[in-house]
Amino acid sequence: MRRLGIILSIILATGLAGYRFLIQPTLPLFTAQQYAPYFWTGVAVLVVGWLIVLIRFLLHLRTGMARIDRMDGIAFEEYTAQLLVHLGFTKVKVTPASRDQGVDIIAEADGESFGIQCKRYNHSVDNSAVQQVFTGCAFYHLTHPVVISNAYYTNSAKELAAGVGVRLIDRDELAEMISDARKGR
Repeated sequence: MRRLGIILSIILATGLAGYRFLIQPTLPLFTAQQYAPYFWTGVAVLVVGWLIVLIRFLLHLRTGMARIDRMDGIAFEEYTAQLLVHLGFTKVKVTPASRDQGVDIIAEADGESFGIQCKRYNHSVDNSAVQQVFTGCAFYHLTHPVVISNAYYTNSAKELAAGVGVRLIDRDELAEMISDARKGR
């Protein structure tokens, strides 16, 4: 999605510059005035697009997601465990890095047990994460399988999660959880 936005803004900027500096000077005055509103509309669309990108970037920095995006997988697991503690989970335990059976963190809240798979990716999370946490929760006898990621999920992962009862926490919800923890909720 980000690449598409960048490509579209480059195409729009190139088109506007080409019109303004190559085509408009060659047009008769009346015709150039006739197309001026389209030119300024294009400029406005480009500026609004860039403002949206800037705002999203600033929000990205504010939520702490930039730091998470630089972590490795094990650091993300430890960070998530600490986040869960701040959010009121108890008996939070990070499983061994190898042979974790698909569950990175085991935690409890309100008498319920949770098995959490952490995925720190720079691309969409596929349904293998859902499969891993689902079978891992069966192995550890946990009642609530959850996948937490700094990324988003593929449609296939969402479909499988809905079918087997796995909760998916994506980048946006993770940012909300971090914000809640900072506010002391």
